[in-house]
Amino acid sequence: MLDFSKQAAPTVEFKKMVGATELNWIAINPTVEELKEITGNQNPKEPEYLSKNENGNDKVRLDFWLKNEDLTTKFSIFLENEFKTSQAGKFLFLNRVGNYSWGADVESFKANEKMEWFIREPMRKAFIGEPQIIDFIIAIANLDTKQEKEEDKQVIALSDISKLFRGDYSELKKYLTALKDRKVGVVLGVNEKGYQDVYTSSYHNSFFREGTMPATGVINNMLEAQYGSFKAKASLLKDGKYNIQYREAPKNMSFTASEAELDAVVDAPIGSTTEKLDGLPF
Repeated sequence: MLDFSKQAAPTVEFKKMVGATELNWIAINPTVEELKEITGNQNPKEPEYLSKNENGNDKVRLDFWLKNEDLTTKFSIFLENEFKTSQAGKFLFLNRVGNYSWGADVESFKANEKMEWFIREPMRKAFIGEPQIIDFIIAIANLDTKQEKEEDKQVIALSDISKLFRGDYSELKKYLTALKDRKVGVVLGVNEKGYQDVYTSSYHNSFFREGTMPATGVINNMLEAQYGSFKAKASLLKDGKYNIQYREAPKNMSFTASEAELDAVVDAPIGSTTEKLDGLPF
């Protein structure tokens, strides 16, 4: 007689999406109990967010969970307790409104007239992974960091990075609470192992608001700049353009495009409007 109790549980196949879309930010580094609610999995693995990098310095994985009507997914940013440096030995500096630029020290910016736009005190060296966090918050908050009038600029900065390396995510959770009703524009893909993936080198305040810059041009440029690291995952290439139409990924998605998969390219504009937000923790 067959013992059905020893049979493996059926595999649940989740829908995977590719292309450009908008999602809500719903969680940052959730606990096991929070993961149960987010994913529906009642036996999730205990997340290990804290670790060390190859130099023995503190490192934290920041899991940003996103959701729309089709899917719930996440992307990760790895923040390291080291300053981000270039091959030339320069440091990446952040100012208080979320701009960043390479330089040797603060004085080198002040001595360069062309960098007058960047001098917004306080300025400091950026940690590895920090610019991606700032870019995400700027995008979902729909902030314009290039406003000419000082009174129109909003401060966007992490006040105490050291807390994150101790597992204290309270500052990011304040942003999450303030921005819970906002959407962020991202490009989704499916990686070589068949998992949902999110393009983490560029976020947008929206792909679908009125604006002046077509999404196709922006997406083409940013994907091309990655030298192939995300191209096959989301946006199959055709005639020098990427198909960023939001759609369900083909079953057993291969990374060789057919003509049928490439016949639509979205020309939706990216928004350029800005507005002041109440309740942001800065």
